[in-house]
Amino acid sequence: MLAAAALSGSALFGWAGGRLPMDADPALARALADLSFLSGGVAYSATFAMLVSGISVTGLMARLLPRPLTWTGLALAAAGVVSMLTLIADPFGYLLPVVRFGGLIWLVITAILLPRTRPSRHQ
Repeated sequence: MLAAAALSGSALFGWAGGRLPMDADPALARALADLSFLSGGVAYSATFAMLVSGISVTGLMARLLPRPLTWTGLALAAAGVVSMLTLIADPFGYLLPVVRFGGLIWLVITAILLPRTRPSRHQ
């Protein structure tokens, strides 16, 4: 929910920035662009990292997902957390698309491989 809210916020800030009149204050345009980047980049990566790590740890402990997939998810989650350093140093910004697109691919594969039912403990 948090990752979806971050992307929605990014879209809304981008939309508001695109509707500014020509004589609008440049500082306002810059503030809207920065808010759009923060919510769609850093905030999304951090909250998506929480989602991926939760799924990965649960899948690993319950043995619901293949081990390589869970470790890949944990690596993506770590990249999402490290991408917050983009606020301090620009080179960490390269992790943002890794988390966004790599995470989307990981999530689709996980959804395909996640079992629909679990065997009961009594069997």
